[in-house]
Amino acid sequence: MRRELRINRDGEEMKKLLVIGNGFDLSIDAETSYQDFFESDGFDKKRKQADKWIALGKDPGDKAPGVMVDPECDINWWDLLFCLESEYDKEFHCRAKWCDVESVIHHSLVADDRNGFSWSHVYELLLSEYHKRNPQAGPGPLPHWETNIDKVNPKIRIMFTFLLNQDAIQDFSRDIASFYDRLLEELKKFERQFGGYIRACTQQNNYEERAKKQAERLAGFLPEKQTAEQEQLKIDTFNYSGFYRGMFDIRHVNGDCDAPIFGIDLAEEEEKSHPGVRKFTKTFRRLQQDAHKLNQQTVWSSEAADSVAVFGHSLNKMDYDYFNYLFTMLRFNTMDIEKMGSIVFVYNIYNQEKRDEIRNKQADSIYALLSDYEQHISRTNQHVLINLFRFSGKLTIKEI
Repeated sequence: MRRELRINRDGEEMKKLLVIGNGFDLSIDAETSYQDFFESDGFDKKRKQADKWIALGKDPGDKAPGVMVDPECDINWWDLLFCLESEYDKEFHCRAKWCDVESVIHHSLVADDRNGFSWSHVYELLLSEYHKRNPQAGPGPLPHWETNIDKVNPKIRIMFTFLLNQDAIQDFSRDIASFYDRLLEELKKFERQFGGYIRACTQQNNYEERAKKQAERLAGFLPEKQTAEQEQLKIDTFNYSGFYRGMFDIRHVNGDCDAPIFGIDLAEEEEKSHPGVRKFTKTFRRLQQDAHKLNQQTVWSSEAADSVAVFGHSLNKMDYDYFNYLFTMLRFNTMDIEKMGSIVFVYNIYNQEKRDEIRNKQADSIYALLSDYEQHISRTNQHVLINLFRFSGKLTIKEI
């Protein structure tokens, strides 16, 4: 059958793209959320080990810091932190979305208050303990906050006690950079175990077939529906799972099951005040991952896009760097309606009782995303871009 092509102003076939987030998997009942992972049998063993440390931290009694709780403990630093978040924030695991977990990572790296968890405060305690045990090394720098172990935030105290049993003092006595290097390696351990969980989930219950049908359904929101028989649908996915690679041109924004990336995005002032945290940003992590692929090249198109559909993404700040790239490919930075591509945000009413709340949240997220981009490209925030969309039809919001 002859296919009619949708032609753009320059006489070329329109370049179309589908962007999907974890909501895509959830819409086909795949158990690939952080909540599913934290409640899985595989993580249950780690939770039980973490509970021992949490119990010790809640009631230290006469136990000195550094008492060994479990000599065969195999939880990593981030396992314990997320268990701590679950213990002290009862809503965390029942609402744990991708952005929630990455927000915890972000806050733990840049927080500077005594009421929350901060890795830099954990490091200060370790450094203080090192100088107590090694007086020949000198007094060391004075901490800028309270180091009385009985008065610090319980999450910090528990992590400090745990790391003492990891022989962390000697390793990081030089500077905080070495501490962050180890912290990143621990994050990679957490990523790999989550990647293994995702791989297992997507190898059962006809995941690929259901994903294929959903992708084709979403393609219908683009100007011209594309099917596998016509041409490959280009997909940028924030999921680690993949499907029907022969039928779809899939690019993993933050890695796949073999090398998943959890990361953050830093505001300009955060990067200035926490330069050592830069290595945890998604931009840095992607470059680092590419550097290890010695015989491969990750190619991201620099061609302008004409039409994009976005589905299942929370549009949270941790991924603004990607959307800045995407909006530039759509030529939004030109502020010229004739040149700009179009975008449709597709959402799913997963709970009819909360349909108004879901719609309002979608609108709020889009507004914040576009406002940030306008600030990024013009250093002003007069909502010109949003108004251009509103009156031109270049942006639409549709329910699947």
